[in-house]
Amino acid sequence: MATCFESSPRFVVIYSSDYDAPQASHEKRRKFTTWVEAHASAWELIQHIPNRHDFQGDSEEGSLSDFFVYEKL
Repeated sequence: MATCFESSPRFVVIYSSDYDAPQASHEKRRKFTTWVEAHASAWELIQHIPNRHDFQGDSEEGSLSDFFVYEKL
């Protein structure tokens, strides 16, 4: 996360879920917005875009992730 925010001069776009959950085989869900608030205070969440194809139990048809757009203040 630090590398993403340190390497961008103006915008960071994250496509992810934003909640903590136990690790499933190859993925680990984390509430990353808490990290951003604590470690990237020069950045502001300017837009949260919910996924139009929300997960309904079929990973080929949906996703648990949304877009989060941050701008450097």
